Amino acid sequence: LARVLAEASLCAAPFVCTRVGGVMDNVIPGTTGLVIPPNDLAGLTAAIGTLLDDPVRTRQLGTAAREFATKRYPPIEQQYDRWIEYWGQVAASGGHAVHDEVLTP
Repeated sequence: LARVLAEASLCAAPFVCTRVGGVMDNVIPGTTGLVIPPNDLAGLTAAIGTLLDDPVRTRQLGTAAREFATKRYPPIEQQYDRWIEYWGQVAASGGHAVHDEVLTP
């Protein structure tokens, strides 16, 4: 689920999410997305209504989400280079796990 939020953010797509799992690592409540408690149908309805009824706020959320995500997640080229480096280290170590510092942005 958190990956979906990251992808939505990179596309400047505003979203509504709940406070579960790693979701809160991918959102600044009220700034990059709307956050509601789990199982809150009224809250979900209100949040979706906000996105539909306020196009200016919706654009602001999407823009802020994209800015947040582009700072948080490196471009695919950098990710590729990090994965190549990481798996090179794994291979060099005989297949043993290595520290994931290589993968940390």
